[in-house]
Amino acid sequence: MASLNRLQDPSLRFLLWLEWMLLGLTAMGEFIQPMDSMAARSLLLPLACIVLLGLRGLGLPQANLAAKLWDAALNVFLVLLASVVGDVQFFFLLCVVLMIRSGLVFKRQGRWLTMAMLFAVFILVQGYRIHSPGGLPVIGSLQAVPADAVRPLVLGSVLMYVLVLIFVQLLMNALLAERSSRERLAEANAQLRLYAFQVETVATLQERTRIAREIHDSIGHSLTALTLNLRAALGLWEQEPQEARQLLNEAQALSQAALQEARQSVATLRANPLQGKALDALIQGLIAKLQRATGIQPYSAIQIAQPLPEAQKLAAYRIVQEALTNIAKYSQATAVQLMVQGSSECLAIAIHDDGQGFDPEQIPSGFGLRGMQERVSALDGTLDLETAPGQGCHIIAQLPLHQC
Repeated sequence: MASLNRLQDPSLRFLLWLEWMLLGLTAMGEFIQPMDSMAARSLLLPLACIVLLGLRGLGLPQANLAAKLWDAALNVFLVLLASVVGDVQFFFLLCVVLMIRSGLVFKRQGRWLTMAMLFAVFILVQGYRIHSPGGLPVIGSLQAVPADAVRPLVLGSVLMYVLVLIFVQLLMNALLAERSSRERLAEANAQLRLYAFQVETVATLQERTRIAREIHDSIGHSLTALTLNLRAALGLWEQEPQEARQLLNEAQALSQAALQEARQSVATLRANPLQGKALDALIQGLIAKLQRATGIQPYSAIQIAQPLPEAQKLAAYRIVQEALTNIAKYSQATAVQLMVQGSSECLAIAIHDDGQGFDPEQIPSGFGLRGMQERVSALDGTLDLETAPGQGCHIIAQLPLHQC
């Protein structure tokens, strides 16, 4: 049976000490009676009941309702045994102890039922003692007093007892509410720590993805152009050595550029390599690289009405760079159209080639296409890809500047 160890719970240790203090006062009350009354009865039974009640308070049932009811019934039995048979003088303190424990065992409705039951126990015990000729000396002396004089005393004791039970009930409600609030606060703090760890993990993954995307878009583009130049130089080495030499010179420049980009990526991962440069000039540089590597002269139309935010400019540059790199590597195209149009609200990019195209359902998107989609999504934009085998490829991206 699951039980609540109150010695290990700091929030419940105060109530345990309060119970023991009340039980101690009850035990002390047995030794302040007249000597003839103490000699007439044994103190072993009431003291044993008090000790058992104190020990039973160390562990309270927290499992099923049957275990809780059994525990409550046993405690009430000990109180009745000490009160009726043992003639404990301050038996109402034992009822207060049971009232405190009911707050830790039962819910609100059960606590009120327990209070009603303890009130009934108090009435029964008091009635028994008043009508029993062998009761306590104080009760025996009251039997000789007229009923009209005894009735106010009895009613006053009953009223005082009810007020004490109500006070204990309200005190337990306040203590349990405060304990529940602290537990919820501890759970919330633990959940916040978990969320902070998850946010840190997600941020780390996002940063890794961003770094990989930057390396792919910068160094990868230079290495791709370098590979195309070397391939073309090898093909022209015997027939056109002068043109092959020019391609090799360009390849050397590309390798140096790739090395410089690698150093910049390692040194400043968050640095923007495009800062201070206009987007149309940057795109013209990409077009020139495509022409030198493939011999294709793209048709371009670039109209940008105003300076762009750095985030949109970087995203647009990387999208165009990735699209032209894929055209040079895979499309086998002979014509390319590139249009970039910017307004006060939106930046639109359209890239079309007449290459071999592909089936998006059969060819999984590589890191480049996924990087394009990530960049557009990060700016709340849209990216549409239209392609089919033998029908070229058409890419349309829209990046909102304020509201697109």
